Amino acid sequence: MNIKNTYLYDTIIRKVYNMYILVILRVYNMSEINKIYDGSTLLGIYVPAEVNKQELSFISDPTFPLQIGFHNREGIRIEPHYHKDIEGINSIKIQEFFYIIEGKILVELYNVANEKITEQILKSGDSILIMSGHGIRLLEKTKMLEVKPGPYLGKENEKVYICGDKNDTCL
Repeated sequence: MNIKNTYLYDTIIRKVYNMYILVILRVYNMSEINKIYDGSTLLGIYVPAEVNKQELSFISDPTFPLQIGFHNREGIRIEPHYHKDIEGINSIKIQEFFYIIEGKILVELYNVANEKITEQILKSGDSILIMSGHGIRLLEKTKMLEVKPGPYLGKENEKVYICGDKNDTCL
């Protein structure tokens, strides 16, 4: 295959894949939730404030370290309970979840090659589950909730900075 045919092939595969994902999301009544991909790699899941799914559904895959459930129900009781510790896990893929209480942010999502793939604006009530490199810009005064696995080992031990973005420098 020459380069032109390879590009055409990749473009067709990507379009078919994206149409497949759209069909799956509509079948499961998740068309309001936006799964953000770089090819077949899931970078994040954006949940707008207006999402109106029925009952209880999990937007995260069962294998994800952070399990994000969406509840839209009333008149039931969730029985008192606790969760068992998961033993034998030595390393997990770190994910972060942000919920915008009020304000507005811009989330930049990067692929494994540290290339910026897309940007997503979040406003009051929106949320996003991130499983890739990312940058965040607060576009206005913002209150947000951040959830990620612990323990916290300090900035120097937990982050690898993506340098070389054309618009930024590493701080």
